Amino acid sequence: MAGASALQFYTFFDLKDTCTANLRIAPLISGSSLAVSFFFNSIWVYSKNACRKVAIVLWTATVIIGTVAAGATLGQIQLYPELDCEVKSSLDYNWVQVISIGLLIVSISLPHGMPKKRTNQVVPKEGRNPVGKIKRLRFV
Repeated sequence: MAGASALQFYTFFDLKDTCTANLRIAPLISGSSLAVSFFFNSIWVYSKNACRKVAIVLWTATVIIGTVAAGATLGQIQLYPELDCEVKSSLDYNWVQVISIGLLIVSISLPHGMPKKRTNQVVPKEGRNPVGKIKRLRFV
């Protein structure tokens, strides 16, 4: 995700004074929101209280905003010739954005596909109920 954010900021700074239209907003929003998502992710990872839920919601929102803005930047690249943008970069912006979006897809989906390590599993003794003592239900 850090690589995708860096590529968005690269696009933002490389477009300075090259277009008559202001096409720098989408890469700025994408790079900024992806950078801010690290803050919310660290709160979610290191917090032990109720702000974990708020942090994961805010992390999800900032990552979605960053991904959508990266897609918007890719769409705007197709309009550069029509808007008289003289891009003097050695890199192809299409590939920069495709790589950035690919990095986002991998960094978001890969951790969810990996198995989690269980560190504190309770292994019950054989013949013993792992839940505890079973009581009969009383109907009143």
